[in-house]
Amino acid sequence: MKKKFISCSILLMVVSVFLFGYSRDFYITKKPTQIIENTSMPRDTNTKGDLIKGGSTLEQAMDYYLWQIEPSMGQRGEFYTARYRILAAEETPENVIVRAWVVSKWIDSRGNTASEGSGLYEINFKIENNLYIYESMRNIKIPEVPYVPQDVSDIVSNDGETIYAELMAEIEKDIQNYLGYPERPLKLPQSRINTGFLS
Repeated sequence: MKKKFISCSILLMVVSVFLFGYSRDFYITKKPTQIIENTSMPRDTNTKGDLIKGGSTLEQAMDYYLWQIEPSMGQRGEFYTARYRILAAEETPENVIVRAWVVSKWIDSRGNTASEGSGLYEINFKIENNLYIYESMRNIKIPEVPYVPQDVSDIVSNDGETIYAELMAEIEKDIQNYLGYPERPLKLPQSRINTGFLS
């Protein structure tokens, strides 16, 4: 009788420890960060079979930037989405310089903004073996950079608000899908245009 009691007690302690560990893991496990990825982004490999930081087309290289580089620039939340519009690209046999309007946003699980970015970016890719490989990026403030081509400056001056509104509408759709809400009217704060990352 005493042996049965001891063995039952030991078994009960083992089960209790197991359940405590399981429940603790269950409650402290965070929901993984979700990033909406563009399905047009199959990762290319170099001649050694390594994944490259870019793509075999300019679109794939821009997708690499948007989903691999841009998310690290703001305070992370639970969900990230972004969009871009290429305004101009200068390509030589060695590299390509892309000037694009980029809008991105991190939110928490309730839909509150963790960080967001919007602006004209200059993104540089080198070209190797017909692959576009990401090198660098910088945010361009139009009045501060006199060498920005006139056609790009004109696009931003004349159509900047429209481009921003269209890109933000796409981001808002992603966010509403993530939160499970129906679409709601989008209010666009004018102060977010060409401001870089805000957190």
